[in-house]
Amino acid sequence: MRSDLLFTDNKIVISITGINTLRFINLLKQNNIRLFNIKRMSDTTECVMFAKDFKKIKSFAKITGVRVRISKKNGPGFFIFNNRNRYFLVAGLIIFIIIILWSTKKIVKIEIHGNEYYASTEIYEFLTENNIDYGSVVKNISCKDIEKLMLNRFDLLTFVSVHINGNTLIITVKENKTVKQEKEDETPCNLVATEDGVVVSIITRAGVPLVKAGDEVKREDVLVYSKIDYNKIMGENYGYETVCCDADILIRVNKEYKDIVNRKYEKRVYTGRIQKVKGIKINNLYLTISKEKCKFKKYDTETTYSDDRYGFKKMPVTYFYTTYREYELVESEYTDEELQNILEKKIDNYIEKLKENSIQTESKSVNIRLYSESAVAEGTITTVEPAFKKEQFIVDECD
Repeated sequence: MRSDLLFTDNKIVISITGINTLRFINLLKQNNIRLFNIKRMSDTTECVMFAKDFKKIKSFAKITGVRVRISKKNGPGFFIFNNRNRYFLVAGLIIFIIIILWSTKKIVKIEIHGNEYYASTEIYEFLTENNIDYGSVVKNISCKDIEKLMLNRFDLLTFVSVHINGNTLIITVKENKTVKQEKEDETPCNLVATEDGVVVSIITRAGVPLVKAGDEVKREDVLVYSKIDYNKIMGENYGYETVCCDADILIRVNKEYKDIVNRKYEKRVYTGRIQKVKGIKINNLYLTISKEKCKFKKYDTETTYSDDRYGFKKMPVTYFYTTYREYELVESEYTDEELQNILEKKIDNYIEKLKENSIQTESKSVNIRLYSESAVAEGTITTVEPAFKKEQFIVDECD
């Protein structure tokens, strides 16, 4: 079929029979009635034409004595007529058309490029504060105003370009690579120890150090003092200054470690029976489609969610799928080797957590003892850590 026939046009396929078929076609052509895909068969001729022109050809058919019959109908008009009693289908088509018309005038996508320091969600929240969001009317959005607002709001932005491509709002930014440092806290404070131990090293940047490397300290001891006295040449005190202390201090700490694992335990044995439930999540409300409740007494649950985000916006409605897996509890016992491995793994996990908190493990002395009913890991782990905290300085009235 020719490309100038559109999907929105109502078309019909006609069959022409008679000895004057060629004359009939020529008459239609002379009167600007368009025919397409003309096919000559043994005793008939088929072609496609616009449905609106069908009434015009009746007079020419009488003149030439040919017989014209409609063999096929195509087009949205015929589709709607044939399905006029299918109310849900018609309603769906109307809703679809409304959504299409709505989306052509609204923002349906937001793209943010070039940002590293500022998160895309932070910029998106700024847009929503200024009434720019998914569904905003395109003609009501001023790109120049958005650029000015963003430059005023975000200090590290040196360039902002905003433009609309179809239904997409595209924001391109450039940032100043020099990250602004947070303003230092100027509230007077001391640095005090949080653990008992021995000072390994101390580098003071603000305040008066009261300890040195090798000194033994107790919890709550002041390590760096906030009050700085000013003395004259003869040693007479004539005033003082208070600062927020700042220092790098490392303290060697002996941490007591103890853990117990019972030899007997209940082991989960899965039966292989599962039950699946589908549902809809509306904000924090869960609605299950299936009314059947879980029939297992003991089970594990695994819930997966469909994507609940569109761009930067979290959608209030999403699907979820919950799988219940039945299991039985069977009494069992750990072997000596299993107990040893479990406790060693727990010790390694404890040391790994210390490392995540910037605490260095210097040595460990932990013994594992196996008994008939349990196993015990007990000992000492030596760490080197910044075991201090800031504590507000309170001026003594006697000073």
